[in-house]
Amino acid sequence: MAAAIDAVRNKQMSQRAACKAFEVPRCTLQMRLLGKTELRAKPGRPSALSAEQEEKLVDYTRNQASMGIGFGRFFVWMCALHDRELHGDGDHGIPAVTAVNPR
Repeated sequence: MAAAIDAVRNKQMSQRAACKAFEVPRCTLQMRLLGKTELRAKPGRPSALSAEQEEKLVDYTRNQASMGIGFGRFFVWMCALHDRELHGDGDHGIPAVTAVNPR
């Protein structure tokens, strides 16, 4: 994506040619060139957990799995909520427990 943006800004290629050459969506390139989307923006929602919280949760789930203890997505959400409440990291976009839809 960065190479396509550079090629267009340096007037080496048109937007359409850069999209074909670098295999990026034309709309995405246009939005980034116009400044409507940040250049390093990631698709999807922002992360609900900090990197440290996510690493702790991954370690915990791997440890449980190595002991043969299986659990579902709802249990992982509960662990994340519990960790957030313990450490007072504020609201990182994790929905309330009532909004979680266990499957």
